[in-house]
Amino acid sequence: MLVLDSGRSIRANHSVAFPSRLLFLDTETLPYQVNASVVHKFHLGWTRFVDLGAELVIRRDIWKSWNSARELCSYIDSRVTEKSAVYLFTHNAFFDLQAIGFFQYFAKRLWT
Repeated sequence: MLVLDSGRSIRANHSVAFPSRLLFLDTETLPYQVNASVVHKFHLGWTRFVDLGAELVIRRDIWKSWNSARELCSYIDSRVTEKSAVYLFTHNAFFDLQAIGFFQYFAKRLWT
C-alpha cells in the first residue's frame, strides 16, 4: 500500500472489471539547445479517448490533436471523474507526461 506524505493511503485496486475509459496519448517534441544540454519542448500531441459500454461496445471514440500542452492537460483533467477510472496509454509515459507539463499542471490542482 502506498502512503502519501499527508498520511492518507491509496487503497489497493480489487477490481476485476475490464477498463472501460481509455485515453491514448502521443506527443512530439522539438529539441532546443540550452547551454551544453538539449531540452525537448512540446510541439504537438494526439489523444484518443475511448469509452466502452456493455459487451465492450465503443460508445464514444474521440480523436483530438493538440498544439497547446496546457489545453491537453485540461482535456485529460476533463476526462477524469470521481467514480470512474481513466486508463492512460502511452509509448513512453514519463517522457510524454513530462513534455506536456503534466506533473506541474496536476500538482497545482492538488492532485496526489
